[in-house]
Amino acid sequence: MNSANEYIALSLPSNPMYLGLLRNMVGEAADIYGFSEEEKQGLMLAVNEGCANIIRHCYQMDSKKKIDVTIRILPDRMEVVLRDYGEFQNAEEFPVKPCADLEPGGLGLTIMKSVMDRVEYRPAGQEGTLLTMVKYRAARQA
Repeated sequence: MNSANEYIALSLPSNPMYLGLLRNMVGEAADIYGFSEEEKQGLMLAVNEGCANIIRHCYQMDSKKKIDVTIRILPDRMEVVLRDYGEFQNAEEFPVKPCADLEPGGLGLTIMKSVMDRVEYRPAGQEGTLLTMVKYRAARQA
């Protein structure tokens, strides 16, 4: 495993065709830093859902906007920060649906909170939202 406290940063267009590229990058980072396959899949899914929500809700499907992604690697966790430049969206105000009520559409927050250890929204200065998601690496059996 590489040293801790490293980060990867990129900006991508708010076009859904780039989500696969982002998922692959997150998956590769999870592999490099020793996350299990289950943790890796959860990270990839959560980042995909977070970006899909930005594209759908913040940018109303405008594919010419920008999403900044920062992945920070720490000894015990991976932190992913997604930044948009739309109107602040406080998803904490939206209810998380119980599993029994799941139906297509509107599941992004439910999915993110079910696979990540922490999900936080906060304003990003004068415009936009910072979505921070944290996944702790499970202890490994020797």
